[in-house]
Amino acid sequence: MQDGRAQQARFSEGRQVLGGPVLGRLPDYARQRQSQLLRQRLRSLCAVVAVAVLAWAPVEWVRLERELWPTLLGLRLLLAAGLLGLAWLAPRLRPGLGLGLAFGLQALLLALMRAEVGATGSGWLPLSYALFPFVLAAQVAIFPLSLVAGVLLGLPALALVALPALTGKVALAAVALDLWLCLLILAVAVWASVAQLSLLAELLSARWQAGHDPLTGLANRAFMVPRLRAELARAERGAAPPAVVLLDLDRFKQINDQWGHETGDRVLEAVGRMLRAQRRGGDEVARWGGEEFLLLLPGTTVDEAILVAERLRRVCHGLHVEGAPDLPVRASFGVAGWRPGDTPESLIRRADQALYVAKRSGRDRVQAAVDPA
Repeated sequence: MQDGRAQQARFSEGRQVLGGPVLGRLPDYARQRQSQLLRQRLRSLCAVVAVAVLAWAPVEWVRLERELWPTLLGLRLLLAAGLLGLAWLAPRLRPGLGLGLAFGLQALLLALMRAEVGATGSGWLPLSYALFPFVLAAQVAIFPLSLVAGVLLGLPALALVALPALTGKVALAAVALDLWLCLLILAVAVWASVAQLSLLAELLSARWQAGHDPLTGLANRAFMVPRLRAELARAERGAAPPAVVLLDLDRFKQINDQWGHETGDRVLEAVGRMLRAQRRGGDEVARWGGEEFLLLLPGTTVDEAILVAERLRRVCHGLHVEGAPDLPVRASFGVAGWRPGDTPESLIRRADQALYVAKRSGRDRVQAAVDPA
């Protein structure tokens, strides 16, 4: 995870660029959310189209010659089975692969059906097959995609329209109007798809800014309090209790006074990077305010939390601050463990009291909250 400024820069680029590289410029959590949405909508689309494909079979039974119907029914069953299989596999497939298979499978089997109906059918039934490429092009609008991805996804629809001319059955001029209409529908669908991706980036950017500190890129108090409340609720239900560590930089006001506020910001950024790099899996780190940082350690005893804090205290000694390599960085730590009936406020209050003792005892040390018992 990069620092807050880098995250913001990447989001700005993601909002401004609407071409294929946009996905590479979105932060990891935005790409993950986009992938989640693509998988969810792919599953829904596959299920709906599979049902629609099977629901059309009785119409063909009434309108088509009986010797033709078994072939079309077999193709419909094959298409529906393939789409339902993709719906089942969607959570395990890469979104791009799943979308390509869904659109390609529809185009292939509907082209075969159209060829069968076109050979003997008459009236509005062949026309319904001729309309399918436009429906396929419109499906692109369902998904939040980049410009290039949306265009690539619409190619099977264009290929279906141009197929009679490509196979030499008709002249290209005969399908030119249909091709132009399909291109127009695809253009609108791709525009809607890109707009969805841009809106998704905007919404996730706003959510990220609301829950994170822009200087360090760490979570902020608004994000951490609900997270801490949920962890305490789990402990009340019998889960392994958490501990918290409150870190406060020593003599930070002197750093700002002697080295300048810009150097002070670099110190905060360096500490934020260090805490992200040193945290264990499942731990949460937040900038609590000013030069204070809070660590939430789920399933951790007080003794284990003291070891974590001691390790971080030693790492601070070797911390390198850009532009001020000789600037010593020291921190004091207050540790508190869960007690039955704790609230976020009571748990953090004990950690803050322990931090106060560490400050009064000479700083650059770890102090655990005293158990009244």
